[in-house]
Amino acid sequence: MLGNVTRKFIRSEKGTAGLLFGLAAIPIVVLAGGVVDYTFAENEREKLQAALDAGTLAAMHTDELDEQQAREVLLRYLKANYSGSGRVKVDFDHLEVSLENTGAGSRRLSVSLEAQVKTAFLGLIGLNEMNIEIQAEAKNSVGGLEVVMVLDNTGSMRGRKIRELKRAASELVDTLAEMAEKAAWIKVGLVPYTSYVNVGRDKWHAWWLRQSCCRRSDWLPVWFRRHDGRSSWEGVVGIRPGSYDILDEGYRRAPVPAIESRYYLGRRLYRTTPPLPIVPLTDLRDRANVDDLRGQINRMWASGWTYIPAGLAWGWRVLSDHEPYAEAADEETRNMKNIRRVVVLMTDGANTCRRYGNRGYVQCAVRSTEADRRTLRLCENIREEGISIISVAYDVQQPRIRDLMSECADMGYFEPQTGELEKTFKEIAERITKLYLSH
Repeated sequence: MLGNVTRKFIRSEKGTAGLLFGLAAIPIVVLAGGVVDYTFAENEREKLQAALDAGTLAAMHTDELDEQQAREVLLRYLKANYSGSGRVKVDFDHLEVSLENTGAGSRRLSVSLEAQVKTAFLGLIGLNEMNIEIQAEAKNSVGGLEVVMVLDNTGSMRGRKIRELKRAASELVDTLAEMAEKAAWIKVGLVPYTSYVNVGRDKWHAWWLRQSCCRRSDWLPVWFRRHDGRSSWEGVVGIRPGSYDILDEGYRRAPVPAIESRYYLGRRLYRTTPPLPIVPLTDLRDRANVDDLRGQINRMWASGWTYIPAGLAWGWRVLSDHEPYAEAADEETRNMKNIRRVVVLMTDGANTCRRYGNRGYVQCAVRSTEADRRTLRLCENIREEGISIISVAYDVQQPRIRDLMSECADMGYFEPQTGELEKTFKEIAERITKLYLSH
């Protein structure tokens, strides 16, 4: 008798435990499913946000824009570029658009959009859909951009790499030129570099240049040799002494050394082919300037060794409002017009040169941790001046150089392989244009 009662009680306890476990499992399932629903909704939000950002920027570049035109452009862009899941309903009918004139020819376009996401799990507790709201704002109150491309033209770039670089850089110029049609100020410069840079033979009499190099050609007339003195100088400049090589100041105390196109290998001096001359900041609102800049890019060639600090230092100087280059906006104009400055730094390998002696030359075919340190210090100095850096390690295999280039950048770092550089420069163009966007 007692045994039967005991067995019934045990069966009763098992049933109760099963019931309790079943009840407890419901909130666990709902909680786990809620995470899935929330993650799905956030992914859709990000996709919709990206499409709204791009559409807002596209609308902002429409001629004679008003709110109705902006709305039409946005709707076309969103419907063409956002492919949501069947669980997402975008409320296109309630797309809110506001266009505000902020003075001095500046405008601000603000947009917002709502969408509903059907839940897969939260419906168990009566929550059948989640609402998401996306906002974007585009403004042309950014007075403009000043961009300099500091591009590796060393021997390792020969062949396919240099051809790909020419196409990628040209497309970046074209993209910025399209922006320039609507912007108040867009200027772009070019610094091809190897172990040195070339400032152009016309700089021979510049006050910031130390004319201590270069033999005069014996066959030239005496009067020409006496007054010119640059017959063997090709425009190449070397490394400034001390810490001045990573600064943009003190040119009277430490002038830039004019040098012949040579480098040391061991203790022997060898000739090298110089890169093309620097192109100062050029106003892309003039189509002739665009064509000239693209032409110079297409004339680049690959030769020589790598000393990244040389190119980077001159990229900084090109973005300066004082000599050696003074085409950039001065500080007052920059602040008043909100002009942003960007360096696009690209290399395909390690520093293979280092400073050598006190005449401005480098020693090459060496692993140069000293050059790496100077590169990083230059990046820090440039960023402290309010200049943003985008860096590209193109088909770079050495982890230390990838780390170096990554640490240098504050606006984006890329590691394209051969064949991917054009795609990377398109991404860079998008990143630069997003300086006009705020969320």
